[in-house]
Amino acid sequence: LRSSLARCAAINSACRPTSGVEQTTARALYRHMSPSARELAFSAAGALAGIAAMLALQRALLTGSRAVTLAMQQSEEDQGEITRGRAKHDMTPSQLARRQAADPLISLMLDLLDRLSLTEACAVAEDLIAEHLEAAQREDAPPTELSTLAPRLVSNEFGRLWQPLHLREALIDYDNEATLPYSPPPPLTATAAAATTTTTIRDPSYSLLSLLCCARCPKAHVTCRQYVPATFRELRNICNLAQVRGAAGPGAALQLLTFDGDQTLYPDRATLGSDAPLVPLLLELLTRGVALALVTAVGFDEAAPYEARLSGLLAALTAAGAPEALCSRVFVVGGQCNYLARCRAESGVATLCMVPPSEWRLPEMERWRPQQLQRLLDVAQRALLDGAARMHMADKVKLVRKERAVGVLYEAEKHRTELHRTTTLMLDELAVHARQAVREEQRTNAALRSMPFCAFNGGRDVFVDVGSKDLGIASLQRIVGATPQSTLHMGDQFTQTGNDLLARRACGTLWVDSPEETAVLLRYMLRMRAKG
Repeated sequence: LRSSLARCAAINSACRPTSGVEQTTARALYRHMSPSARELAFSAAGALAGIAAMLALQRALLTGSRAVTLAMQQSEEDQGEITRGRAKHDMTPSQLARRQAADPLISLMLDLLDRLSLTEACAVAEDLIAEHLEAAQREDAPPTELSTLAPRLVSNEFGRLWQPLHLREALIDYDNEATLPYSPPPPLTATAAAATTTTTIRDPSYSLLSLLCCARCPKAHVTCRQYVPATFRELRNICNLAQVRGAAGPGAALQLLTFDGDQTLYPDRATLGSDAPLVPLLLELLTRGVALALVTAVGFDEAAPYEARLSGLLAALTAAGAPEALCSRVFVVGGQCNYLARCRAESGVATLCMVPPSEWRLPEMERWRPQQLQRLLDVAQRALLDGAARMHMADKVKLVRKERAVGVLYEAEKHRTELHRTTTLMLDELAVHARQAVREEQRTNAALRSMPFCAFNGGRDVFVDVGSKDLGIASLQRIVGATPQSTLHMGDQFTQTGNDLLARRACGTLWVDSPEETAVLLRYMLRMRAKG
């Protein structure tokens, strides 16, 4: 009987995953139960799970047989985990990655890889996404199979799908192609910039996989591996290539490309210099009519700090004669969504100028009241300080309060300590603690209920900002006339405590972890646009 109930609970869990908060609460209650109470609770929970499982299976039957098959197969593997729990060191690599990952698409791929080959998993995921996007255009469409297998992928809490993803073709590119034909564009002259013509792609090549996979490996050959499954990094790269194909490939028209700053456009705590390999690629995109924007958490109401971060790109535009057609396509959104600067040509020099809020802010942002903002920041500040004291970090952090943000800086240099991996986990804890405190306040305070915010770990600090990057990107889309389908955002903070995660509400995203990866994807993007 216990085995049957466990199988029912596993089927229900596979069809309708339980939230992390509910799982944590259940484990805490279980530890404090007496043996007899545990037996009684197990029987009652098993019976309820059996009823829920029948309803979940009925939903799955309505949406297709693949969900039922995966649920039944998953129940065999997860039965032991339900009845006795599973330690982290007992998990397979794919199970551990699935627990740690916040990316719902990669989580879906990992789920499929437990049963299918990589080629089959890419094909199934591509078909599921295409079916879901087609059904989303119909008002009375029933729940899709994708919404059953990966509900987080289609919900709007952390974003949604905007374009079909050509995972089959992306896998072929990643697996088989040692080089992708492309040559860096020639230096941009004033005449060429004024004409804004397209640069021809020539014979010299660069190595796509040497950067995305391994510097010593010209080809991935990931589909040739029989016993070692694809890693999280490999799946992330395949999904990135598929996303580029969906937004910039044949039949698509990329209009707006936004970037995070650190570890995306430039190294951590650095700037985009004139000698950065990204500068000629960004200029090439500008000549092809793509608007570019730095969307960063750094919040200033003046242009100088933003000019310092984009000094290399501004210098290159100035060297080309600062053509207005190109300068007007460069933006900076600061403080997630609270400040906007736009590039202008002044006496042949490309500079950034702040744009008045009334000219670009969305209507919902105009409804924010100063007293509401301060109340939200007060709650976040108290949570950050309480969390730091609870984790014995009060003497190692410094409080910073801004007009629309509050945070703590980890002062490693002051205490002569290095930023250890455990320190990152503690900063993650601070970010989640502050997020939960603000959400609890929003549940009890109606005035704050509709106030968006972003609590994130910046690597060496934890901040809570009013607003989020999806609102900043949506404002840019309105300015340049772009749609979510013709927009991409590139960043490195897509974990549950990252500030790039919410950008998925506004457009498709590319998850990178270095400026080198950004350069590779930009070259791949230019190749796809040339094909289109």
